[in-house]
Amino acid sequence: MLELRFGLLKLQRRDSESARSAPLSRINFGVGRHFEVISELEYAIDDQRIAEGALGFKWANLTAGRGVGVETLILLPVHSELSGTGIESQYLRTWHHERWQLHVNAGGFYDPRSATTERGFAGSRTVAAGLRSFGSSRTMRPLGLVT
Repeated sequence: MLELRFGLLKLQRRDSESARSAPLSRINFGVGRHFEVISELEYAIDDQRIAEGALGFKWANLTAGRGVGVETLILLPVHSELSGTGIESQYLRTWHHERWQLHVNAGGFYDPRSATTERGFAGSRTVAAGLRSFGSSRTMRPLGLVT
């Protein structure tokens, strides 16, 4: 299985600053029934450069309309201001009904690539009916620990 996703625009607001980016791609390549290799790439519109890059894996199992899994990404240094690697890992939960789907992800991240190390929690939820997503959100909360 090969899954390709391309985005147009992502807006992010942190404190009083806004940032625009284009989630260029997410490519998942299935290996067996429950395992996928993942790559992600994001472009920072305001900075005119690649902002984020990641490689990782996802393991998921769907049985009787209910799914559970884990997704882990290694955050890569994609420009000269970043060094080292970070990690983001999330627990995945899915409920499938014949008319709708609910996806919930929750986990943590540790990112020492820039001058300030970021640690925190990330989560998202998506509710979909048919092929249309009608409610989606992603939340990232720093732990307040900076090194």
